[in-house]
Formats: sequence, C-alpha cells, structure tokens
Amino acid sequence: MVHLHFFGFGDPLCRFSLEQRTGLHVAGFRPLVLDELLAWSQGIARHQHWEIEPLQQMVINRWMEQDDQIRRWQRQLANHPVEVELVAGLGSHGDWQSHWNSMLRVS
Repeated sequence: MVHLHFFGFGDPLCRFSLEQRTGLHVAGFRPLVLDELLAWSQGIARHQHWEIEPLQQMVINRWMEQDDQIRRWQRQLANHPVEVELVAGLGSHGDWQSHWNSMLRVS
C-alpha cells in the first residue's frame, strides 16, 4: 500500500533535505492543484512499478478528505514568497515505516 502525506510549506532546499533524510518521494506544489498531484504520483508509480489505478484513487480520496485544509493551503500560498511550496511525500508502507522508525531513534 502506498501512502501520501502533506508535510506543509517549504522551499526547494527543505524539500531536497526531506527527500534525502526520509527516502520518500517528495515534491513541492505551487499552485496546489489535484491534476499536478495526480501527474506526479502517476510518474512515481510508473517508476516504482506500483499499481497506478489504486494509487490515483488514494490521491483523490486524500484530496477530498482534506478539502478544507487544501483550500486553506491554496489561499496561504498566495501570501508566501514564490519559492515556498506545499511539500508532499509519497511512499510505500515500508518507506513510511522506515521514516517513522528513524524519527523515534535516539541519537
């Protein structure tokens, strides 16, 4: 199973750092529109050999579940500097498990 998470606002350096630290597939969106999110996730699915149709349905469901929050993010993006994007991460169950486990490790 593949999971999508919206991390919040960040710039390209933050996005790159997050991708390097987590191993997740991370992208920034500005503007935040469903078509761009679907196109990005479809590209990742092809590259990872994930089933595209269930992934696309999961993305649409997540979009609908977070509709109010997404509209707030869309409005807030208009007030942020142009380099700020809404950062999202996509990964398999194992990718997310590794990410969350690494956050719990004591340094």
